[in-house]
Amino acid sequence: MLPMRLYCMTGGILHFDQGVFTHTLEMGERMQAPTPIFLIDHPKGKILFETGLHPRAAIDPVGQWGQERGVAPAKTDTVNL
Repeated sequence: MLPMRLYCMTGGILHFDQGVFTHTLEMGERMQAPTPIFLIDHPKGKILFETGLHPRAAIDPVGQWGQERGVAPAKTDTVNL
């Protein structure tokens, strides 16, 4: 049986006010946080977990992220947003 592989990627950077996550504590403090993407390459198929970007990424990942990070939907069996 072929081995499973897990690929961890950054899909982009979110820019937000710190108060969004700390219930107004440090309101006005600008923060940045990566949005993780995980691709599981399983012998029975590929599963993509995209955890924070636009839903269009499930339909057109190359258009959304660019050629170097895009995984064609036809080659991905399951997409979880």
